[in-house]
Amino acid sequence: MKLQLKLIFICSVLVLAACNKRPEIGELEARFYQHQAQFDDLTEIACAIIHELETPYFRYFIQTSMEQDPYLQQRLEQVKQDPNFQSQLEELDKSLLLIKFSGMTLQQHDNTDCSIYLPIWGIGFAGKGASISYSYNPAQLTEYNDEIFFKGDPDTLENSHFTKPLANGWYIEYKKYSSTLSRLREQTEEK
Repeated sequence: MKLQLKLIFICSVLVLAACNKRPEIGELEARFYQHQAQFDDLTEIACAIIHELETPYFRYFIQTSMEQDPYLQQRLEQVKQDPNFQSQLEELDKSLLLIKFSGMTLQQHDNTDCSIYLPIWGIGFAGKGASISYSYNPAQLTEYNDEIFFKGDPDTLENSHFTKPLANGWYIEYKKYSSTLSRLREQTEEK
């Protein structure tokens, strides 16, 4: 029985991994430029919302209760008094649906008062992983490098990052990471 469960688990992981194909830069650029007006609308609405909430970090998903975040409950009660706020959330939902996203993260950093993160692809396990997103005013800008994206070995321990400019403050952002703990474990296993 335990062997059957292990085999089912391994097969499930392999099927999920095969379905999670990393998108190509050209595909991402084409998608952005096809929907550029919607990205610009999303920027305006999302940045207005983060300023209204007066919070440095806000994760939002379409048609979910924001009240699940205990840190924002008090502020949300105040903001809900504004009839304009509910219509902003409805517009935000529409904008996200038009560009085929179900959620996003809004942040304020030292160098920008509104940063938007729309996750596209991600993979990770045991402290190692990689992600691709559309980012508006990302916290860190790093020059785009074909070598990192196209020739990089996903199993290497090297952390890497790039931002490829699109338009109006939007970028394609790629991050590859490996936690220190994972590196230490692998170095210990090599000895």
